[in-house]
Amino acid sequence: MAQAAYESATRDPEGSRLLAEGAEVLARAQHNAAAHSVARQAMGIAARSLGRNDEAVAHLRRGVSIALHAGLDRQAARCRVSLAPALHLSGSTRRAISTLDQATQSLDGQDRAQALTQQAMLQFVVGDLDAALSSLRRAIPVLRREGEQIWQARALTTRGVVRTRLGQFTTADADFAEAHRMFTSAGDAPDAAGALHNRGWAAAYRGDVPAALEHYDAAEVALTEAGIPTGALPLDRVQLLLFAGLAEEAWTLAESTASALAASGLHGSRADALLIASAAALAAGDTAAALGRAEDARIGFRRLGRSGWTALAGYAAVRARWGAGDYSARAFRLARRTAQELEAARLAGPALDSRLIAGRTALALGRKPAAFSELTAVAAARRRGTAEQRSRGWLAEALLRTEKGKTASAVRALRAGLDIIDRHRATLGATELRAHASNHGTDLATLGQRLAIESGRPAVILEWTERWRGAALRLAPVRPPDDRELATDLASLRSVHTDLAKAAAEGRPTSALARRRTTLEESVLRRTRRTSGSVSDSNRIATSHELAEVLGEHALVEIAAVDDRIYGVALVEGRLSLHALGDVPTVVKELDASRFALRRLAFQRGSRASVAAARAGIAHSGSRLEGLLIAPMLGFVGDRPLVIIPPGGLHTLAWSTLPSCASRAITIAPSATTWLRCARSRPPRGKRVALVAGPGLPGADDEVAALRELHPTATLLTGQAATAKAVCKAIDGAELAHIAAHGTFLGDNPLFSSLSMIDGPMTVYDLELLRRAPYRIVLSSYDSGLAGVRAGDELMGLAAALFPLGTSGIVASVVPVPDEATRPLMTALHRRVVAGDSLSQALASARSTLDLDDPVQYAAGAAFVALGAQ
Repeated sequence: MAQAAYESATRDPEGSRLLAEGAEVLARAQHNAAAHSVARQAMGIAARSLGRNDEAVAHLRRGVSIALHAGLDRQAARCRVSLAPALHLSGSTRRAISTLDQATQSLDGQDRAQALTQQAMLQFVVGDLDAALSSLRRAIPVLRREGEQIWQARALTTRGVVRTRLGQFTTADADFAEAHRMFTSAGDAPDAAGALHNRGWAAAYRGDVPAALEHYDAAEVALTEAGIPTGALPLDRVQLLLFAGLAEEAWTLAESTASALAASGLHGSRADALLIASAAALAAGDTAAALGRAEDARIGFRRLGRSGWTALAGYAAVRARWGAGDYSARAFRLARRTAQELEAARLAGPALDSRLIAGRTALALGRKPAAFSELTAVAAARRRGTAEQRSRGWLAEALLRTEKGKTASAVRALRAGLDIIDRHRATLGATELRAHASNHGTDLATLGQRLAIESGRPAVILEWTERWRGAALRLAPVRPPDDRELATDLASLRSVHTDLAKAAAEGRPTSALARRRTTLEESVLRRTRRTSGSVSDSNRIATSHELAEVLGEHALVEIAAVDDRIYGVALVEGRLSLHALGDVPTVVKELDASRFALRRLAFQRGSRASVAAARAGIAHSGSRLEGLLIAPMLGFVGDRPLVIIPPGGLHTLAWSTLPSCASRAITIAPSATTWLRCARSRPPRGKRVALVAGPGLPGADDEVAALRELHPTATLLTGQAATAKAVCKAIDGAELAHIAAHGTFLGDNPLFSSLSMIDGPMTVYDLELLRRAPYRIVLSSYDSGLAGVRAGDELMGLAAALFPLGTSGIVASVVPVPDEATRPLMTALHRRVVAGDSLSQALASARSTLDLDDPVQYAAGAAFVALGAQ
């Protein structure tokens, strides 16, 4: 009975626990020490599988004690083999290794091979990879000869982990795949899930985000179906989220996982959680918190004797100091020492980055020999390793060439590094992963822009500003392979949103519905992130010659922010000019003041005097922003219509509040390359028009009814007919769509920004399922034009998502205004569109028809911008 409980402990931990408890009672009654010890061993393994590690340690120690007291040395050794991983999880890794040393002295054959397998895993944990491989070389042949599938699979899993750390990805994946097959065949669900998770970890280690997410998802599903806690496994997903640049999501998951680990008694994982929390804090911009967590993690790892992890915690501290602007001699010494520790632990990527930081710190200190030594070591990696490692190598090479006065050669190095990131980004299918991949090239692009500014050549500045601006939007969208399941999840998500609103309004409990909503949102995220893209030539940027051919009477202005200074490159009739503009802090201050005053004006908040003050504030900020952004270029661009390519932070600016832009036709685009593609695109055949009114929006039905008079053949969707599915069908491939619906912009997750339909929200993910987005679209609800900004001025949100899908022109708002105030503007705009105007021309003309002395109408006119080219 006790032996049966032991054999099923990992396969069926709850059942094994119950069987072992009965076996213990029977063994004690019969004074059977061997059965009593085995029963305790089974209870310990089951408790560990169920996430109750403190309980597991207690059971297994009792099993060892019972066996030793009865003179059962072999059974005591077997219990020690089971005790070792529990000790490791509790934070006593060195004690776990010594426990296994004791066990091997009393074991031979298969039992000794099992102990060696456990020992190899712990040797890996403390960074002794050679010793781990040596243990496995002695264990695996014995386990194969004996035909013991479970332990053979565990040995293969451990070897796969070691091989991954050594960069032997193909053989590592083969080990994990074979281990998964063996675990599955033996009915061991937890370890089978672990093998899947390890395949994900290896894929993440080599930079294959979609494959990693697919394996992680499969592992979590397997564990959930078996009713087994995930333990520390989510920490690997946190690391992957950080790799993808999803800092906020990583931080949330790291915090919740750390709490769960503490509650489960997995004390050895506390340092792991602290280390990952440090990385998340740094990615979120909190360098003080990042440094504090890193130092705590370093202390924890040192106490546990985990040298490799101690080095990684030191690396986290080095990154936090660099992020905080610490360029001191002490920071240099710490970075260089940490690089040496990381190299000793064979952690190539972090070692490379730590040396890069050391080199750049030495440059800041004016210590060129030391800087050149560190940077030369990093530059040697530019032709091997992951995409991030190779791009880092090219950055180091560019810095070396720059310091040697070889500017042209440095620029070639920067281009090579960015090309690597471009190719990596193109393999990612999910919009958000593509946008966040740009983070890895930010330093390369920044140095390129800095060198371009120093050259004083506007063509070079235009090229480098374009090189990294909105690059993810230049890629064609990739549909997930399971579109039908994604569509089902999106439909369910809308239903839950509707049910939540009803429950809240009726005072009923909403917690279960909220959990269901979270589950569905996570499912949508996972489906899209698991999609891979393919490398194409869509990363080619527009040249000034190509832009000039299409611009016609327009002038193009590309605005760049470099080292807190703003520069403008203007293109008029094929001629380029460079202009020094304002500084970033002042522009941000005036932008915030303008948006605040415009919102106040739109909603008539406060007394008549305060409304007048808001109007005066808008005028003041508009004049200031004019001087900081446009005035130096006016002599060159004249009164031409403008195409403005702003940095990400200026996409929320109401440009018509600037005096010279008040009556001018202006269109905004994420990049000149995106604008050129929009300008060159042709409308679909058939000239279909769709007019949509969402629920709960005052005046929406009247607004689209009035527009129907201007578009008599348009598809009209209002009331119960305006479902997300019907709207998507109506706007798919339309020449013009107008949607009057409540908009919701989510800054923390822009791709769940949405428009409200009668059956729930229509999100960016819904739009990405269209075969072709509307050629032109007007979004008359407020905040519909807002976008989240990521590294590389990558925009994420409703409006931004439409460009890669084929939309060429958008009118949307960037400042909230009362929905009922937009009707006069929309009617005037559509009248000009029917007359043949572009959206930017139509918007400028429509603005002139408003009563601009009326605060609300003025605010409504200023809130909307034209995006794209048509």
